[in-house]
Amino acid sequence: MARSAIIVSITLSCGLSLAARADDLTPPPWRFQPGTTFQHWDFSAGPNGGPPDGPGINLFNPYGTPVLIPVGNSSWQASVANRNNVWAVNGGGQLVFNIPNELDPPPHQKELWLQITFFAPAPIIPPGVTVMTPNGNFFTQIGGPFTTTFADGWTHQLTQWAYPECPGFEHVTIFPPQPGVTLFVDQVVIDTRCYVVPEPGVLAMLGVAGVVAGRRRR
Repeated sequence: MARSAIIVSITLSCGLSLAARADDLTPPPWRFQPGTTFQHWDFSAGPNGGPPDGPGINLFNPYGTPVLIPVGNSSWQASVANRNNVWAVNGGGQLVFNIPNELDPPPHQKELWLQITFFAPAPIIPPGVTVMTPNGNFFTQIGGPFTTTFADGWTHQLTQWAYPECPGFEHVTIFPPQPGVTLFVDQVVIDTRCYVVPEPGVLAMLGVAGVVAGRRRR
């Protein structure tokens, strides 16, 4: 094999290996567009939490720096169940992710996609999750949970959330699903977007325009 081909092969192999370690399985189609944010933690920065630390590109947020704040009975573990850099959350412990964002009133609306990689022996019980605004209002879950179980026993989960305006911050809190259960979390990916919801009159006008255009094509 030529030297250049060997180098290409090694580069591709390394890239695939890195991609396999990043459990960003379900990115939204609008990622990196205007009005969006993206942040990925794999907790390799250690026990103090802090900004996103996932492999490769782990941050796109023009509104500020998101942070992870471990609360209560939460401890960082160097290795759990064949994975490195894992948070073990017990009792009243929580992992709180603060996401700075753009403040926009209605008709703007916020959508948030949350990916969590966690370990749970059978039966699989999803983590507890809340998504809140700075003044304590809750987001509504509009999709999921969509789960993928890996061969190593870990589970990836996607949930989708919405709020009828765009707050200046989102607070995503992850906690054990039941008392006495230890939640192990290996990676967290959070995407948000703020977009304008068309008013009913605008939608009606677009519908009429579509009908007229269809008639003209005939």
